[in-house]
Amino acid sequence: MNTQVQKTMIEEILTSIDISTTAYEAAQRRYEDLSKWLIESPKSQSAKFNPHVYPQGSFRLGTVIRPLEGDEYDLDLSCKLQKGITRENYTQEQLKNLTGRDLEAYRIERRIEQKLEPKHRCWRLHYQDVVRFHLDTVPCIPANDELVRQLQERICSTSYAFGGIYNR
Repeated sequence: MNTQVQKTMIEEILTSIDISTTAYEAAQRRYEDLSKWLIESPKSQSAKFNPHVYPQGSFRLGTVIRPLEGDEYDLDLSCKLQKGITRENYTQEQLKNLTGRDLEAYRIERRIEQKLEPKHRCWRLHYQDVVRFHLDTVPCIPANDELVRQLQERICSTSYAFGGIYNR
């Protein structure tokens, strides 16, 4: 098989599994709308904590693939509350419940029919419009500087133990 035929076959396979522009843009509009709502809505309890919503996982890495027939796209989001909440004054459960209340208010205001679904560490919001997908939103807070320093030290010491693979 010649190189051009192989290249064409690979391009066809990639096109068949890649997310469509329409689906990608719909997902992006949804998470941007959620972010704006959390920041600006008078119903948002998170607004006072300066929320920052951003994609993580395959959307952030640009590796989204089309779901199997009947499945939904899965968009993973982080909702980082950037000020006023620390590990000392909020538990993980309180943080998750705060985000859940806001996501439920958003769902109702946007007339999203399917109920907000609690998951182990996140909340799942289902969209059933032009493109079927769900947003899995994980609430988080910034790590304190000391914790970041300790993690970096551990990663560096571990990388030496494994032949420096993390320093490449």
